[in-house]
Amino acid sequence: MKRIVAILSIILLALTANAVDFTAQVNELIPKLAAEDVGSRYEPQMQLQAIAANASKPGHETERAALGAVLAAKAVDASVPQPARVWIVRQIEYIGRGEAVASLASLLGSPDAELRECARRALEKNPDPKAADSLREALQKGGDAAWKIGLIRSLGEKRDAASTRLIAASLNDPQVGGAAAKALGQIASPEAIQALWSVINTQPLAAESLACAASRLNSSEIAARLYRQSNLSPIRAAALSVLAKTDPKALEEALLGNDLRLQKVAAELAPPATLVALLPKMPSSAKVFALRAIDTEKPALDCAADADESVRVAALEAMLRVGTAYSVPLLIKAAASGSEAEKVAAIASLARINGRGAAEAILRQAAEGESAARVAAINALAARAAKASVPALLQYAADSDAAVSKAALQAIAKLGSDESLDNLVKLVLAGRAGAKDALQAVANRSADKSAVGRKLAAQAQATSGPQLNGILEVMALVGGTEALDTVVKFASSSSDDVRDGAIRALCQWREFVAVRPLLEVAAAPNVKLTHQVLAIQAVCRLIRSVESEPAQARVEAALAALKAASRDQEKRQVLSALASIKDRKAADAILKLLQDPALKTDAAHAALSLADALQKSDRNSARKLAEAVKKADISPDLTHKADESLKKK
Repeated sequence: MKRIVAILSIILLALTANAVDFTAQVNELIPKLAAEDVGSRYEPQMQLQAIAANASKPGHETERAALGAVLAAKAVDASVPQPARVWIVRQIEYIGRGEAVASLASLLGSPDAELRECARRALEKNPDPKAADSLREALQKGGDAAWKIGLIRSLGEKRDAASTRLIAASLNDPQVGGAAAKALGQIASPEAIQALWSVINTQPLAAESLACAASRLNSSEIAARLYRQSNLSPIRAAALSVLAKTDPKALEEALLGNDLRLQKVAAELAPPATLVALLPKMPSSAKVFALRAIDTEKPALDCAADADESVRVAALEAMLRVGTAYSVPLLIKAAASGSEAEKVAAIASLARINGRGAAEAILRQAAEGESAARVAAINALAARAAKASVPALLQYAADSDAAVSKAALQAIAKLGSDESLDNLVKLVLAGRAGAKDALQAVANRSADKSAVGRKLAAQAQATSGPQLNGILEVMALVGGTEALDTVVKFASSSSDDVRDGAIRALCQWREFVAVRPLLEVAAAPNVKLTHQVLAIQAVCRLIRSVESEPAQARVEAALAALKAASRDQEKRQVLSALASIKDRKAADAILKLLQDPALKTDAAHAALSLADALQKSDRNSARKLAEAVKKADISPDLTHKADESLKKK
């Protein structure tokens, strides 16, 4: 924090400085810019950068020139340490003009490679005409390949036409030639273009540089020559992008040819009417590119029957953009019985096609026809989130065709609302496969579960026999207080069948609130063993699955279930559920159960399981559990496992 405040203070001082103070300010910063502690250089570097930024603001040319002159003088001052000179030259790179050229030019001959490179970059960005002169003179003097490449690149960036002949002399240099070609492409003067043509067959980058020049100059002459002469696909494609504006025949040639890259470029540049006219003559690969660019429906409809699968897929994809009701039957057919690639394309287009009449056409396709086609249309309605189609989907859910019914129920699961619940209950009671899942999904989204529960409770009161058990099962799927109260009431019915159905429904409950009535069932006098077993299993399931419930409540439920269980099998299940509660309260409960001679072996297994689970979150409890098992000395195997647990770190 102190460092940030210091930096802000320094920058504030820099922003309020006058031009006459630049020499003094820079002199004061120089020792700090070259401090032995590299980290401490940061603050003075930011201070000098802020001074340079402030002096070079629009309307401050006098200040900029003054600071530039001061920095230029310090850059060539041998008494200034090298790190400081490097940073100074880097500031000149951003603000320097004519006042700095002479100093930077002299640094191009410096024996210090870092300083020399900084000077080159500063001259590259310097707008004064003399900056290019300095770079040109340095290139004439020569140097190693890396240095020459840097100078050539700088002259290319400056578009320095006067350097053309000098740079062209290096075109055949195996190390420097590539950089020379690129620079000449940037310069793009007539002389530079001619130089590149002269090495078109010997310099690999000449063609690429000519293509860049053609694009920058928008020169159809260069592009045409390059397109005809080059045998490199990327170069011809770049040339075609320029040539297309003046030579429509070149586009036609590319679309009817076999070069994929040229086909793609031509399809992107050609007018849609041209694409439509040429489409029947194109090779398959070109048709694919063309279909991605067309803006009318008929070509897509025609190509949907093409012999080539890739063309058919492209046509199906195009229907997403240009399709109307006329495209829907073809999309449905492909989604139902096409190849895998066609199915993927058709399903994606059906989910988003928005042309005139398309939505209505999909709904019509769902209503009648072959089973597979209706299923595809129903799936499309679900993918489109077409909630207005739910009344129709409820009708289809009752269809005699099992595949249609299943697809409709899956769609209703995504789209249905409270208004769908009555019909879904009827479908569940009718035994429709998938109706339970749909009902549960819709009920889970309900904004008013209480209302749903009340509605089901009213239906339960007015129903009897097998249908009543069906409604009770539905209530278990829906959940909620009202539904639970109704099921609990029926669980104490004098009718064996009703009581059995209610208890079984209660055992399917997914909310922890059902634990209490489940325990009452398990502990009831004269309870049937089947009901007791189901109830205890349900309690164990809820103890494990509802981790959001407080640990104390889950532990108490486990202990109550353990007390109610009459068989060892269920007691073992309860102990296993208790061990799933990763909390000290569960550990304390299991420690007490280790004292029970009838339960100690199973309690020891539960203790070691919980100890393993608590190793990271509660090592103290984990250790107590393992020590208790070891102390109990129940069996050599358990004692060995306890020792292993105690060794864990």
